[in-house]
Amino acid sequence: MRADLTPQGDAAAHEVARTLPPQGTSTRALALGALLGLQGCARGCDAPPPASPPDSALGAREAPAQCAEELSHAALARLPGSGPVDALEAACRGGELALFALQGNELYRVARRTGPGQGFGPVRRVTTAAARLGPVAPDGVEGPVAWRAPLAGVDATEGPEHEELWAATGAEAFRMGGRAMPLDALGLGVVVPFEALPGSVTVLASHARHGQRPESGAFALTLGLLPGGDAGVTAPSEAWPAELLAYDFGGRRALYRAAGEGAARLEVRRLGEPGVLRGEPLGARHVLTAARGATAGEASVFVQSEFTVATEGECLRLAPDLCVRPGPVQLRVATREALTTLTVAPSGLPDSVAAVGSTVWVLYLAADATGAHAQHAAVVTLPRGAPQELRVEPPEGLPAVDHPALVVCGQTVWLAATLATRRDGGQGDALTAMPLSCLAR
Repeated sequence: MRADLTPQGDAAAHEVARTLPPQGTSTRALALGALLGLQGCARGCDAPPPASPPDSALGAREAPAQCAEELSHAALARLPGSGPVDALEAACRGGELALFALQGNELYRVARRTGPGQGFGPVRRVTTAAARLGPVAPDGVEGPVAWRAPLAGVDATEGPEHEELWAATGAEAFRMGGRAMPLDALGLGVVVPFEALPGSVTVLASHARHGQRPESGAFALTLGLLPGGDAGVTAPSEAWPAELLAYDFGGRRALYRAAGEGAARLEVRRLGEPGVLRGEPLGARHVLTAARGATAGEASVFVQSEFTVATEGECLRLAPDLCVRPGPVQLRVATREALTTLTVAPSGLPDSVAAVGSTVWVLYLAADATGAHAQHAAVVTLPRGAPQELRVEPPEGLPAVDHPALVVCGQTVWLAATLATRRDGGQGDALTAMPLSCLAR
């Protein structure tokens, strides 16, 4: 029986951090707190959220001509809950842009058309029992979407809490299916819904076994969907020792952190093909990766940075009790022949990556000239272009964006994000989406 689920408290988070091996993570900057047994915020912890902007106007900052109507209408989607959004994924196809947002343990879907100034449609609840949201395909406006969820027994006969993997498809009504993982398995890395059939979704995932530090295993699993499908599941594939960090849906390549003799190293596997691309050993204890990669020509690109935890001196403070020193923001470029690295910025924490043809856009969090952390963007043309930094200047009156996610609509790169707002005497996050050129150029 499924119990009511609430976000983990500090004690549980510390216990998770204590039992896990040094690892990567593919949620964004806020996930560093969970990785390290801390909780905090990702875009400034001390300042209260600004007042909610009017739905019809978010300021009069000058913008490219194609953005004028978008900025003047500034469509917002308000979620039913009052808490912050914990994860956001965006997809676009056929002129429809869909957002999947995790707020607490509730997962929602909302969509809008990409014409200038179009509003969002109704917010639909997918589930009330999600905990860790995986990446969605760039064109997956109806999913599939996958997540992890803890399964808690309500009495001693049902055993200790353990984890389930779930997947769903749909736009208004949703078909879902899930499977409980073994009691000694602890979820590690992301869960990716990489293939959908009429009655099932196959996911990639990885987990660690209790008491077997630092061993972990990656595997594939097919989940049946209800209603109308077979609720059964296939047996998990044979696991290999790696942690799933990110996935490029277009190139069908997965990025893993693999343990080996000495330091861990990156590996890239292309589904359906033999062989493994191996990168150089990782130098830091932790690595943060944007969970969704992008297809740039014939290559798959992933954005990540290594980081260390700081206790004193200069560092990027993400919460009162969490300060990190990030290394360079790096593009990992995987082709058929090799896995290479391109440095995008000297320091920062990655948020998202997208590509049109061989041109790649990257969002990352880094310190600005004053030492405060701020959103940055860069664009680079593969294979040999030099990264060009873009100015990120939200319109005057727009609250700070969080959980930024890039997605390509046609040939245009869009930015989806959450906005911290006030309403009815309380606080709550709203969702928005607009062309990236309206904010960064």
